Amino acid sequence: MSTLWQSTLGKSDDKGIEKLRNSFLDFRKKVEALVKNIETELPGLTIHDITHIDSLWEVSDQIIGERLYLNPMEAYVLGGAFLLHDAAHVSVAYEGGFEALKEKDEWKDLISLKFNNIEPEHGSAEEKKAIFEIVRQLHAHQARTLIKRSWKSEASNSYYFLISDEEIRNYYSELIGEIAESHHWSSKKVYDTFLERRVNAPAFFDNNTWEVDALKIAFILRTADAAHIDSRRAPIYSYSFLSPEGISREHWHFQNKLGRATLTNNNFLRISSGSSFTENERNSWWLAFDTAKMINTELHDAYNYLSEAGREPFEARKVLAVDTPSNFSKYVKAEGWEPEDISIHVSNLPRLISTLGGKALYGEKKHVGIRELIQNGLDAIFAARKLGYLEDNEGAININLQKIENGDWSITISDNGLGMSRYVLSDILLDFGKSLWSCDDVRYEHPKLSQTGFSSIGQFGIGFYSVFMLSNKVSVITNRYRSKTDESGTHWKLTFPNGLNERPFISQPTEDERIKRHGTKVSFTIDDESFQKLLIVKKKQKYNFIEDIFEIAPSPLDEDDESNEKYIHKGFSNLIKWIFPSCEINITLSYNGIKETILTADDWKTISDEELLSRIHNGNEAKKLYPLKYNGEVVGRLRIVEAPYYYVTERPSAVVSFKGARAGQIYGLQGICRSISNNEKAERNDALPDYPMECWKDWAYQIVKSEPLLLTTYLLRLHALIPDEDLRVWYIGHERCYLSDIKSLLREQDEIIVVNGSIDYEDDDDIKPSEFEGSLILNDNVILAPIRQSHYSQNNNITLDDIMSKFNMPEIKYYDLLEATMRDVWGEFTEDDEGYRVVGYVNGTEITRHTSIYKKMD
Repeated sequence: MSTLWQSTLGKSDDKGIEKLRNSFLDFRKKVEALVKNIETELPGLTIHDITHIDSLWEVSDQIIGERLYLNPMEAYVLGGAFLLHDAAHVSVAYEGGFEALKEKDEWKDLISLKFNNIEPEHGSAEEKKAIFEIVRQLHAHQARTLIKRSWKSEASNSYYFLISDEEIRNYYSELIGEIAESHHWSSKKVYDTFLERRVNAPAFFDNNTWEVDALKIAFILRTADAAHIDSRRAPIYSYSFLSPEGISREHWHFQNKLGRATLTNNNFLRISSGSSFTENERNSWWLAFDTAKMINTELHDAYNYLSEAGREPFEARKVLAVDTPSNFSKYVKAEGWEPEDISIHVSNLPRLISTLGGKALYGEKKHVGIRELIQNGLDAIFAARKLGYLEDNEGAININLQKIENGDWSITISDNGLGMSRYVLSDILLDFGKSLWSCDDVRYEHPKLSQTGFSSIGQFGIGFYSVFMLSNKVSVITNRYRSKTDESGTHWKLTFPNGLNERPFISQPTEDERIKRHGTKVSFTIDDESFQKLLIVKKKQKYNFIEDIFEIAPSPLDEDDESNEKYIHKGFSNLIKWIFPSCEINITLSYNGIKETILTADDWKTISDEELLSRIHNGNEAKKLYPLKYNGEVVGRLRIVEAPYYYVTERPSAVVSFKGARAGQIYGLQGICRSISNNEKAERNDALPDYPMECWKDWAYQIVKSEPLLLTTYLLRLHALIPDEDLRVWYIGHERCYLSDIKSLLREQDEIIVVNGSIDYEDDDDIKPSEFEGSLILNDNVILAPIRQSHYSQNNNITLDDIMSKFNMPEIKYYDLLEATMRDVWGEFTEDDEGYRVVGYVNGTEITRHTSIYKKMD
């Protein structure tokens, strides 16, 4: 029996203590029945039954030391928290059992985030995994409600509570439940919540000195629970029939080898193993080491917070020998291998981040820093809309552009989205490669968001760092839409005083810096030369090594200040429009005291074709675009390019956008098309418009009806989408025609000459090339059957042909169509392959080509 128990509830010479002890033992008996099924209902968990709960008294001895630290009433509250803290790991702890958890928002968020919003099949391994995860998430909070719940006794037809004594239950159950829940809080939240929480002795007890200090009790619970990692939690007999897997298996392995944590004379908690960890068990050893470091952190936090609060700290201050793996292995033994920390690490993290988050990933595309910051703001606004903190038509990005005294520029990008908590600002944003939207933290930061169908633009957790391609002076000021329970406010500021070369720091923004509404603003300075380069977009042509420079601004700078101001304003506006050609949220630009909306949400659907093409390609083009529609909504405005191409990158491409931002391109088209899916690559250049075939068929039909004389090359490509349409892709002599025109010719002719494809100049012709062009006259019975040209892309560039290939459309065999038409008009016919035949003349000179001769049979 533990010293803590013996010195408090174990005493037998006091009626008050006896009352508490009897109440507690009755409480314990009920919880024992409750938790006995944990290992069968949640197989894989280390032991969480009554033996674990009872062991916490003994572990507490080793943490607080051999001294009188609690009075009997505090021991009762602590014991109640021990009993409750893991009791909600069984189905009977929830109204309706585990199945009822599927109606909770937490379950819906989990299924959306980790199971692609598809409910696991009942009884499947996936469902068990989901239940395990959701119970681990909810059990602490459920413990708080469990103590107030009653159960009906079938034998007596009456109701009973976990605490039978009504006076004790009414006075202490709320506190016990809250302390039990707190074992899953952060240490800071525990401190903030219980710092002033002292509960006076109840009037129904004779002893009026038994005050309950909730802060001490809460820290005993969390440290004792963390430190109970010995073999009692992973007995061999249970392991043999539970057969835990994955990380649970490693937990069982290492805990099964450990003895009881023991307090040393110099205030260390010693953790040691009875047998060594072999090379095959090294993963378990490392998990033991990581767990010991976690316990060390808990002890360190407890010491600091209790000392700061003026409470007597625990005797155990640290875990022995967790400073290095080598030292820890003196107590938790390894055999046949050396526990040295030789894991992969980065010695120069700032350089890695600046490389992978900047030039190595994005090249010389300086505008990427602007794009990524705006995209982060768009994500925050979309999320705020999904959670109801903004209406569907609310939310905007504001860009403030200002020239400062030394000639540099200050750029601030603001949004009125969700804002960030201190935790997100310090732990998520600063964790290179971690995106809030795709990690588990989103379920706790923004409950219900995952189940709304929200999908973010950001997904790799590196985009923010592209700002350091532009500046070394960056600050982030945020105001979260509401405060978190474990944080003291909603306003935070993160400052990078020297880019990635110096540690950033968090502070409270000044009153003038604070954002009045929820949202975030990122500010940075940029030198004038770099700013001017932002106004130019460079596009390198890989095939012919030509570098085209498209100037976004209308004209170069000159000595006229007014002209310069117009240049800057229009140039920067055009840059934003070029990056976000189909933005779904308003973007405003503030410059020289004037605030102007430069992009209106979804205006790309209604502006003129000329303006849209100019926005995309930075030039003055006037070509007709045709709407691509999906479920009645315009999702693209496109046309097919009007020049033959073989190397696709020599021609302009259509922009593919995702949530308004450039995210890919399709060669062989012009215009813009939204993508349903996000990029798969961090460069954000591989998004595709994955729309059903019917959408593309309708789009192609519009074009051929509006422009029947579009170049044959492109009508042939469109024909693959609408094979049942009769298009002007045939020739009778020099005249383009429909297949129906050939049908009419067949009614008048008994013989036709067919050439496959066009007739071009050949070296064997008895004329000069200059004579051939424009002077060839074909015979009236010569028919040119169309051939669809192949196109060659480079560097895996996507073309319209690639889009169409996904539909597995059958190839149109034009010769088969022609022969079917002849059969319909002539009936039987003969085909002669007579080799070369005269097909026309150039200034009286015969032109011969390989032909097929078709003759009507009598």
